[in-house]
Order: sequence, then structure tokens, then C-alpha cells
Amino acid sequence: MLPYPQKVHIILAVVRDIDKKIDEAKRWGIQLGIEIGMRRAGELMARELHNFKFPDGKIAHENDALKQYEPTDDSTFEFSYQTYEERVKEQKAAQRNVRRRRANRMVAKNRRARHDQFIADHKSNDDHGYDELLAEEGVYVKE
Repeated sequence: MLPYPQKVHIILAVVRDIDKKIDEAKRWGIQLGIEIGMRRAGELMARELHNFKFPDGKIAHENDALKQYEPTDDSTFEFSYQTYEERVKEQKAAQRNVRRRRANRMVAKNRRARHDQFIADHKSNDDHGYDELLAEEGVYVKE
């Protein structure tokens, strides 16, 4: 039986060796993953370029990763360099414009209603007692 310090050194050596092998496997795995991804991206781009140049002779591919993003009609994708913050600002400005227009419509509606009410109030007594004064004088107005 080995004394305790020697057991620890052996265990540490084994762990270091395993760590080195894991690091090497990770490095090779990452490199392999990058290479596979680059090859796949190259194939996809070549196929999409071909399909763009020759829409009648499209190259189909089963289990296509880009199929979910394909438009239902023959339209193309829209692209802009607008940032997310710019889109949010534009959307908020549009909402403010809608609220402002709605408020302006309400103000105009209330203004028209007040004007119509003012006219209605003053039409009922638009002579302001003038006919009664004329009647006292003996002058009668035909209606």
C-alpha cells in the first residue's frame, strides 16, 4: 500500500493527463466543427447562388436548414442596414403620430360640437326680443 502523499501525486498526474487529453479533444473537436460548418456554409451558399441565378432550375435539398426562412411566394428577402434602436425609434414615432392625429380629431370634434351648440342656442332667440319691442310700437313683423 502506498502512503497517502504518493496516492495524491498519482491521482493528480492522472487528472492532469486526462485534462490534457480533454483539451486536445476539445481543440480537435472545435476545429472539426468549424471545418464542417464552413464546408456546409459553402455548400449552402453555392446552392443558393445557383438558385438565385437560375430560378427555373432550382437545386432542391432534403432537410434544408434554410427552408424555414424561404418566402412562400417568389419574393426576395428585404435587407436594410437599419439598427434595432432606429427601428424602435421609428415605431415609437409612428405611434406618437397616431395618438396625435387621434387627439386632433377629438379636439376638432369637440370644437365643432361646441360651435353647433352655440348656434343652436342662439337660433332659438336670434331676435333677442326685437319683435316684442316692435309689437309694442305697433309694428308687426310677418313670419
